[in-house]
Amino acid sequence: MEVESITAWKEQFEAQIKKRDEEAEEGFQKLQEEGEQELSELKEKRTQAIEDNFNNCRSTEEAFVAARDDTDPGNAWKRLAELVDFSSKAYKGQSDISRMRTLLLQLKQNGLAASPTNDADADADEDEEEAE
Repeated sequence: MEVESITAWKEQFEAQIKKRDEEAEEGFQKLQEEGEQELSELKEKRTQAIEDNFNNCRSTEEAFVAARDDTDPGNAWKRLAELVDFSSKAYKGQSDISRMRTLLLQLKQNGLAASPTNDADADADEDEEEAE
């Protein structure tokens, strides 16, 4: 009698284990399908973000090149102001460009006047021509 009860228990236990294994396998398959779906959605979103970024960069580059190559006379200072940062803030690791900024602002205000060194060179050239 004892052997039959042990055999019945073993069969019942094996049936329970088999049922749990099947449930675990179904759960694993479900999780795997969800994971694959999420992965494909992530890849699609990433591909779309890369494409959007590429298009945005392309249009920004085209606008920059068009503005840079604009050759309208009298538009030079406007283009220069767009290309050069005239803010007085110097960031860490950035070289000091205050002298360049000052010179560009002076040129904008005063125009392209002859510099004193150029005048002295021109006078020296005239003196040499007279001497000959």
